[in-house]
Amino acid sequence: MDFDKFLVNFFLFFFVIYFLGISFLPAFFKKLVASGVVLSLSFLGKEAIQKGLEITVSSFSFSIINSCTGIVSFSIFAGLMAATNWLSLKKKVLYSLLVVPVFLAWNVLRISLSSFTGSYGLFVFLHDSLWVLGTGLILVLYVLAVDNYGK
Repeated sequence: MDFDKFLVNFFLFFFVIYFLGISFLPAFFKKLVASGVVLSLSFLGKEAIQKGLEITVSSFSFSIINSCTGIVSFSIFAGLMAATNWLSLKKKVLYSLLVVPVFLAWNVLRISLSSFTGSYGLFVFLHDSLWVLGTGLILVLYVLAVDNYGK
């Protein structure tokens, strides 16, 4: 498969998965992330108050939105899997399903560490920096899945 075809397949599947995901993403996932953030902050000794999907830490509040669930990371990973033509459909689906809890946990950790700062300015900086680091996680998981295929 040439690189142009790979990119077209990747972006096609990425956008389809992403827009289907944000359109039909169960509220359960957002509630799960919100509860996980509050629980992890409590474990770290930081008080957080949760009202639905809104979390208040120190002097600022933020809401858990679709992007906080890992749907973007999952869409990128699933797009990469779909565009990889030497993997069977079974493997693509299996690997894509296996990463769901990884991306959920990563996002709980990312939001928890970001909100632990107690400052909105630091929150945004750390939140975005950890998201960039998370893209590395996506690539590592993809390489492991593809590398594992040959074994």
